[in-house]
Amino acid sequence: MTEPRRILIDWEYGASGLAWCLTKEEREAPYERWSYLTRVQQPGGPPIRMPELSRELREDLQAWNDSWDVRDPLYEETLPQRQEQGRLLAVRVQQELGTDGWEVLYKLDGRVHRVQPPGNWPVMTWHEELLGYAPRDPRARAEEEARILEGLREDQPQTGADSSANQG
Repeated sequence: MTEPRRILIDWEYGASGLAWCLTKEEREAPYERWSYLTRVQQPGGPPIRMPELSRELREDLQAWNDSWDVRDPLYEETLPQRQEQGRLLAVRVQQELGTDGWEVLYKLDGRVHRVQPPGNWPVMTWHEELLGYAPRDPRARAEEEARILEGLREDQPQTGADSSANQG
């Protein structure tokens, strides 16, 4: 049986709200082979690529993704509402794709949920439990998180006395 293709509805800076989930084989393949795996045909099927969604759904996903701003003073207060919007978008994506070979995932309350068939896993371990990835080294995970946070800090507009002095 062919493993289903999975798409995660999740916020990511500068992205569309859709994230492709690599299969275990794709994830573990050497880099030079990975590009080949993204072009190969599924047995008896078309080349593997991101599915086409309606324009309206793509625009709604983009608007939802763009609404996430960790600098917003109401960020924590509005988090449950944005997560619920993500769940509703995931249901719409699943409806457009159907259930034949597609699983749509979304994050809600510290867990990654699957629309069809229903299921959920802890955010910290879903890669291992659902996708079968090898557990990540905690040190590597911490270094990656530090790089992401540093990138977010660099993207924030500079404030304070030094930046205002340069404006005039």
